[in-house]
Amino acid sequence: MREFLSSKGVEYEERNEEDSREAREEMMERTGHDVVPALVSENREVVIGFDEGRLKELHGNN
Repeated sequence: MREFLSSKGVEYEERNEEDSREAREEMMERTGHDVVPALVSENREVVIGFDEGRLKELHGNN
């Protein structure tokens, strides 16, 4: 997911759920899932796992 987002010029903040209880709790609250990778976009849409098609919808098809 990192490589995909970087290739699209998308800025992101990476949080490691293994290192941060706060990050894990926030992801569970936002998504209802404890699955990684997960992305919450600026408009609060959630992508669980590396779903290239969905990421392209959110961040352009280029």
